[in-house]
Amino acid sequence: METYSVSELSLSFVSGGKTIAIDCFLPKSDPGQSRFPAILTLHGSGGGHDTLAETARPLAEQGFCVYVPHYFDRTGTVEAQMPAMFLNFPLWMKTLWDVVSLIAQQPAVDGRRIGALGFSLGAYLALSLASIDARVQAVAEYFGGLPREIRPFRTSRVPLFSPLPESARLSHTFSLGCMAVVNSSTAARL
Repeated sequence: METYSVSELSLSFVSGGKTIAIDCFLPKSDPGQSRFPAILTLHGSGGGHDTLAETARPLAEQGFCVYVPHYFDRTGTVEAQMPAMFLNFPLWMKTLWDVVSLIAQQPAVDGRRIGALGFSLGAYLALSLASIDARVQAVAEYFGGLPREIRPFRTSRVPLFSPLPESARLSHTFSLGCMAVVNSSTAARL
């Protein structure tokens, strides 16, 4: 498998009248090389977008454009507690929808190959986003789920990678009711 050197840069855009920062980890390639799949990488309720560089960099080295949006910028949140999560979840979802639109337009990205990777709250957001936005083609989630409030709005089914043992993963996936577990070779085709 080819490995790439990585460019790290920051983008910002406006969503809901708020400036949203995005950390970008992009594989360097020769001009004219084919476009890369993208991974939207989402932090949990403690914030910590800065800690996701440890995850994003190796993915970019493997040929993925990795985008880490500071989705808490939309609500001015530093650390989300339960009442704020319920209140802000729809705003964060709209922001992430806007991030996917921005990512799909990036010159290095193959807009048909966008996935999401989420941790805790970020996993809930990734699963929710993928269930209503067909542009998100796969999800890897760590310690997340699909909120019951989203279930009536599901419009798509996406491949799901979960680090849970297979026995737990199957029951976890069944409880979501909308995902199919895939192996790492399927996820690699993203």
